[in-house]
Order: sequence, then structure tokens, then C-alpha cells
Amino acid sequence: MRVSLIRSRGAITASAYLSMFFLGIVIAVVGVAARNIGLTPSQIGFLISIQNAGFVIGVLFAGTLSDTSPKSLILFSASVLLSAAFLTFYATDIFSVNTIIMFAMGCGIGVYEGTSDALLLEIHSKHESLHINVNHSFVNLGSLAVTVYLIFLQMSWRRSMVQASVAVGALAIVFALMKRIKPDTDSSRLFDRLKTFALQPSFLLLFVLLVVATGAQMSGIGLMTTYLMHIHDYDQVASKIIAVLFLSGIGVGRIIVGFITRSGGIYRVLFVLYGSTAIFSFLFFRVGAGAGIYLLAILMGLTVSGLMPLILAAVGLIYRDVAGIALGVAKFAIPLGGIIVPLIFTAASAIMPLKGAVLTMPLLFFLGFALTAFSRRYLLSEHTR
Repeated sequence: MRVSLIRSRGAITASAYLSMFFLGIVIAVVGVAARNIGLTPSQIGFLISIQNAGFVIGVLFAGTLSDTSPKSLILFSASVLLSAAFLTFYATDIFSVNTIIMFAMGCGIGVYEGTSDALLLEIHSKHESLHINVNHSFVNLGSLAVTVYLIFLQMSWRRSMVQASVAVGALAIVFALMKRIKPDTDSSRLFDRLKTFALQPSFLLLFVLLVVATGAQMSGIGLMTTYLMHIHDYDQVASKIIAVLFLSGIGVGRIIVGFITRSGGIYRVLFVLYGSTAIFSFLFFRVGAGAGIYLLAILMGLTVSGLMPLILAAVGLIYRDVAGIALGVAKFAIPLGGIIVPLIFTAASAIMPLKGAVLTMPLLFFLGFALTAFSRRYLLSEHTR
């Protein structure tokens, strides 16, 4: 008979946070290890695309299962898969093999993304936005950690993959020993609810807001160093420092926003954050040079930080009884935003100089501000219904 050794809410919460830490490592590992591996730009792009494909499948799969199966068991399975992927990634130089491994990595982190927030909503009946914000701050922490570990400290990237494999394997053991709570929702009712809420205006609106938030944030990170080096002649070190300040602002901001936001105030905070991010991103891409850009990078990171976690918290609160599948479907907006927004920027850069094309970022944040302004009353009524 199976014995559950881990029942502590704190231990379960910490394990969810750690899963998102490793999600952050996977997101960053291709970029930071590319030079050590010897990847070409086309290979980098292909691996990232394959990772996103696995991520989508993992999120949707886990989101569906987490409302009908114990979440600790789902996270255990993902941890075993991710541990094996870390251990074997570029153990051989055969690119096709590593493509399959990267797809498995994407599936693993997709399951983490699709299950960890739902797990936190299940065990915490209060301060949901705080826990989801902190949970997603660990993504930034993982990305920053692997960047510092591999670039600034010049450590062996293969050794780091083996170490990550061991750490995720240990996390798998933790999930295996966790108390398993089977949700009450049955699968037939679950899919009836899916057909109902997926076409509701409130859900579609939150989905669009999430596409804007994630797509503009990811594109901003990708464009930042290129913009600073090409338009304002920053060197690589200075441009990377500014990017690190931006990422640090996101990590710190998510914790701050989580502490100051209560469930009933989510939409007011989203309204303020979208408006502030629109202003700060506009100033960032207009001021360009000088000491002020360092402060603007931090402020932009602080304000953009809470957008994605707060939208996810809103989805989880409105559809709490089927939070897993609701969050799983909503999180499809994350890779979708990473496709749509870069395409918008590409189209803009084809008809205007880079200095003008980057203004698509503040314009998208302003769109989010306008959507929250015009729909705030409706969303509040949905949340309190």
C-alpha cells in the first residue's frame, strides 16, 4: 500500500515553485549554450520552435488531466521525462536526436506550466494571486540562474545538464511521495464545461490579454539588446546588463504584485500595469541613451511582471472547479503570443526603420490597457458571479 510522506502545504508549494524554476532553465538553455554547442542560427530557431510545439502539447494534455487525476502524479511523470531529457541533451551530436529530446523537454515544461498553477489553486484558498505571481517569478529566476551559471561563470554546459537532471530526478521523488488528491470533477462534465466557457466573452477577452502580454514581453526581451546595439551603439556588455535589469525587474515585480494584489482587485491592478507598461516601454524605446535607460529597464520589468500571472489568476478564480483545463486552454496564448507578436513586428520592420518598428511594443501594451478599461466592469461581474 502506498504511503504519502509529504502532506505539508509548504512543501507542496515549494515543489511547485521549483518545477517553474526548471521551466525557466529549459526556456533559456538553448540560447545560452548555443555557442558552446556550436549551433547555427537556423538550428537555434528550429529547436526553439520544436520546444514550443512540445510545450503546447504538454500544457493542453496536463490541463485536461489535472482536473480528473492527482496533480502530484502528473508532475511526477513530467519530472521523470524532463530528467531524462536533461541527461541526454547533446550527449550525442546527432541533430535529429537532439530535436526529439528538445521536444520532450518542451512537453515536460508544458506539463509543469499546465499543472503547477492549478495545484497551487487547489491547496490555497486565499492569496491565490500571490502564489501564482511567485510561482512565475521562479521562471525568471531559473532563466537568470542558468545565464549566470553558463555565461558569466563560464561553467561546463554539459555538466550543468547532468546536474539539472539529478535535481529534477530528486524533484520527481518528492512528487511521488506527495499526498494524492483526486479531483471531484468527472471527465464528461469537464468537457461540457470546456465547450461552455471556451466561447464565453470573458474567457476570450482574458485570452487576448494574455496573447498581448506574453507576446509583447517575449518580443521585447528578444529585441532589447539588438535595438540598443544597433540604434544607440551600446556594446554587448552594457546591452546585456540592461537586459538583466529588465529580467530582474520582472522577477522582483511578480513578488511585489503578488503581495499587493487581492483576488477582488486583480482587474484594477491589470488596468494600472498595462497603462504603466505602455508608458515606460514607449519612453524606453524613445529615450535610448543615458543613465535613464537603466532605470526605465527596471521600471518596465516591474510593471510588465504581473500581467501574465494576474490574467492566469483571474482565469483560475472564475473557473476554479475546472481550473486545470481552463488554465491549460488559456496558456495556449503564451506560445501563440510568441508567434503573432513577432510577426507583427516583422511586418512593421519591413515598412519602417527599426526605431519606428519597436514602437509596436508600447502600442500593444496600450491595446491591453484599452481592453481592460472598456471591459473592467464586465470582468468584475464575471469574477463575482
